[in-house]
Amino acid sequence: MAYSVGVVCRNEIALGFELAGIATHPVPSPGEGVARILELATRPDVGVLLVEEGFYDALSPSEKRTLERRPLPVIVPFPGPKWAAPAEEAEAYLVEILRRAIGYRVRLR
Repeated sequence: MAYSVGVVCRNEIALGFELAGIATHPVPSPGEGVARILELATRPDVGVLLVEEGFYDALSPSEKRTLERRPLPVIVPFPGPKWAAPAEEAEAYLVEILRRAIGYRVRLR
């Protein structure tokens, strides 16, 4: 039997996996993520399930134990992106974009 790889993550992250040809199951919240993980874990055709770390952390300890005892699918949590850039870097980036677009440097204050 051929097994598939699936990804449970936020929609923003799903686009990258879809470009790689991997089946995605985007969900907007951790609660819905848990429901989707538990649903996909019962499917016989899923061999590996990549799960965004925030959704994996939302599983209860008993749900994690149940999933760990099953031979398939193998659940692999992965970290989501971190968008916490310092404010100065973001402002400098915007100033540079404006400089390129209009031809001179502007002040944002």
